[in-house]
Amino acid sequence: MNRTSEASPTLLVLYPYLEGFPAREIAAAAAGRPLRLLLADELPAAQHDQAFDELLELPAPERVAESLEVLRRRFDRRAPAGIFLQSEVGLATGALLARELGLSAPPPEAVHACVNKYLSRRLLAEAGVPVPPFALVQEAAQVRRFAREHGYPLVLKAVASSMSRLVSLVAAEQEVEEAVAGLQRRLPGSADLQRLAGFARAAGLETGCDPFRQFLVEGFAEGQPVECDGLLIGTRACSFGVLEQVLSRDPPFFFEGYLLPAESAPAAVELMRGVAEAAVRTVGLVDAGFAVEMRVGKDGVQVIEVNGRLGLDDGFAEMFQLYSGVQPMLAAAR
Repeated sequence: MNRTSEASPTLLVLYPYLEGFPAREIAAAAAGRPLRLLLADELPAAQHDQAFDELLELPAPERVAESLEVLRRRFDRRAPAGIFLQSEVGLATGALLARELGLSAPPPEAVHACVNKYLSRRLLAEAGVPVPPFALVQEAAQVRRFAREHGYPLVLKAVASSMSRLVSLVAAEQEVEEAVAGLQRRLPGSADLQRLAGFARAAGLETGCDPFRQFLVEGFAEGQPVECDGLLIGTRACSFGVLEQVLSRDPPFFFEGYLLPAESAPAAVELMRGVAEAAVRTVGLVDAGFAVEMRVGKDGVQVIEVNGRLGLDDGFAEMFQLYSGVQPMLAAAR
């Protein structure tokens, strides 16, 4: 374990994706000022002793109120200098803690608008940011009614961000019953939905739906899958670039690779960037990483997901660093 003085400023690294996390680079980039790195995670492993000055064990991320209480006790006398919030599971607890301690972070309302996909769709549609047609449903008959207006294929997904774990592609009417039944079986036990519900309770926010019974049905957005990633310094968006996603074939929801920069005309890339920045403004993100997933097809650019953290798949940081000279996680920590 590092031996930085406890009097030095502390950076709280909350529920991070640790593969490729540049702990030593972050500490070295503190411009000669000693910086303590505190890893707060579920069952932090002993092998991280050499990279962090302190390890703090937290409950599972879906137990938001309990995790928040552990962090309150740890920082009851001295707040950290900042919180590193660049994971899907860390956003909820981190936003609440940052609000209490007066630290820079996306506000809970903006985090809610990212992790609650139903709310995200509503806000984007109301603001005129293009999204696929969608509806909140809870039974197969409602899915069929949606399909009569919008056709097949369509997509069923949980209202909470679930890293594609609760997403199904329905190609034809005869698949509706099985797809709906399968999703309904999985909703009650989902840690992602439990995290959304626990966060909403702790933040005093309304989800606008019953996430354990209701779900989204959406039109399947045909076209080229692209993504815009970057950082928000306050409200100013600093994009690392627009990339193409290489998706799995069946189902077409999992990432198999990326191409940076996207092979599109400069004007088209600027349009994609503009739509992505409009999306992050609409949900109210500030002081955050962002990764906005889109489709570019015959209906133009449509937003699929607005994530209030950096894209952190394997090789992401190295790819952006080679392209732009910026290491995204290091830039976020700074």
